[in-house]
Amino acid sequence: MAALNNDVVAALQKHLVPAFASQTEYQPWWWPTSPGRSASDWGLGPAQLLEYRSLSRGAAKITARSAKYGGFAGSVGAQRGAAWLLSIRPSAGTFARSVGPLYTAMCNHANRCDGSVVPELHVTDLVKFRGPTAVTSWTVGLSDTMLRASIECLYEEYLAIAPPIILLVDWAGAALSDSHSPLYKTSALRLSWRSDPSTAHLDSLLSKIAQTGRPVPFWGQGNQTQFMGAFSAGLHGYTKGRARQP
Repeated sequence: MAALNNDVVAALQKHLVPAFASQTEYQPWWWPTSPGRSASDWGLGPAQLLEYRSLSRGAAKITARSAKYGGFAGSVGAQRGAAWLLSIRPSAGTFARSVGPLYTAMCNHANRCDGSVVPELHVTDLVKFRGPTAVTSWTVGLSDTMLRASIECLYEEYLAIAPPIILLVDWAGAALSDSHSPLYKTSALRLSWRSDPSTAHLDSLLSKIAQTGRPVPFWGQGNQTQFMGAFSAGLHGYTKGRARQP
């Protein structure tokens, strides 16, 4: 297994792991490093079985679909200086089901070079709790406490990675630009964060992401060709990569 980013793992353990005990319906989720078939691939210790079962949900079963995904860093494996791919919220699907189309785009990008490495990406979400992901329903089941835990975690991820590029998935971009969103710059939540010195950094981070993120569409079924084009264009000039295993 490739080395994990200890600072990111510490952020996940601090902000998200405690919520497994308190959240029954909308539990935390993040992306594992490849192959995603053991607790350590998710940054968990051997005693964190409850958390691993919730995160994996079938991903530990080895099938043709759950291949090795060589070089995929997920939310725990990318090192400082890696580019980000920032989506809106994890769904209820498994890792193997969610990563396939994204990994295809990563390999397509690699094949434009010599194919031996895929781009090193820190893949993460604005909201860290499973639930609906559509533009019209992504806020379902979320409280201000859950949103704060999500962005506190995101902030520490940002400090740990210092991404030179942020690819901003369209639905995440909408969450920051829609005036009805709880994460919009003039929402009550953002205003409360901005006015409090202990949370002003959360507001500043979201403003920076909204200003500098490079838009890409979601990579789901039927959208892959469009995603691949935007993905490669957004990573133009980016050279940091990870070995693509056979």
